[in-house]
Amino acid sequence: MGGGKPDDPDGADGGRGGDGGGGPVAGVGASGLPQDHVPLFGHPRVLGRRLVRREALVDAMARLLRLGPALVILSLGADGALLATAAPFGIWLARPPTVKADSAVGAGDSLVGGFLVGWASGRPLVEAFRLGVASGTAAAMTPGTELCHRADVRRLLPRVAVRRLAC
Repeated sequence: MGGGKPDDPDGADGGRGGDGGGGPVAGVGASGLPQDHVPLFGHPRVLGRRLVRREALVDAMARLLRLGPALVILSLGADGALLATAAPFGIWLARPPTVKADSAVGAGDSLVGGFLVGWASGRPLVEAFRLGVASGTAAAMTPGTELCHRADVRRLLPRVAVRRLAC
């Protein structure tokens, strides 16, 4: 994987190219991800207050990007998730299909895990994001602390709607 900020989130390099910058603020220490690629994962209270309006969420994500991470993923629970990239700047909303949720335990972790698996395996950034949301949704369908099932993720993946909100 290359170093630096995502240069082409929708493109062939999977959003992993670039020329450096954008050090980590918080996130995961996944092996194989360069230090300047450590994403920031969070939820609507990440800035110390509950954010409910989409405009407030988009503004908060842009503010978080200015703190230095190359990308930010914000879980919206059953409403999906937001992905923001610093270079080029962009914000995407992923909406999962409606499912019968059994337990939300582990859904956020599954979102992060699915995203990282997709990104580390070379998927374009937006497709890795789609995989993360499908994984989180699949985890919500399972009882208790059971995590997502591969068959559920595969079935949900094409049904996760992703659209760009800002550029």
